[in-house]
Amino acid sequence: MEILIGCNRLKDFKNNSQKFIEEVTKIIQREIKLLLKDGVKYYKIGEYAYYAVELFQNEELLAYSNDNTIRSEKSPFDHVFYDSDIEASFAKRFENDENVKVYVKLPRWFRIDTPISSYNSYWALVIDKNGEEKL
Repeated sequence: MEILIGCNRLKDFKNNSQKFIEEVTKIIQREIKLLLKDGVKYYKIGEYAYYAVELFQNEELLAYSNDNTIRSEKSPFDHVFYDSDIEASFAKRFENDENVKVYVKLPRWFRIDTPISSYNSYWALVIDKNGEEKL
């Protein structure tokens, strides 16, 4: 409702509510992608294989690249940090799936509000579904 009221385009919503919702969804998804991309820093520390990852609210994660990361061609980073073998398996699957265009592991504090409760998503992916990119 805040978007509908705040954008001053109620007339467009009344004319074709489905199209309006689809277009607003595309804009929100595009902005989320930019936020994810711009809110992440990844860099090497010194001469060693340690990396610091700062996500969104300066939450820092440290990872030793030989122990709990995998090399990545599809994430914003050259390595993806994982907490478990299951997460490593997911990351490898994302790397090998031609429909996955880009993916990122989300920080623990990142939550999505739903009508029932707050959902903690572990991953965000952009996939190619029938020629259209979906987040």
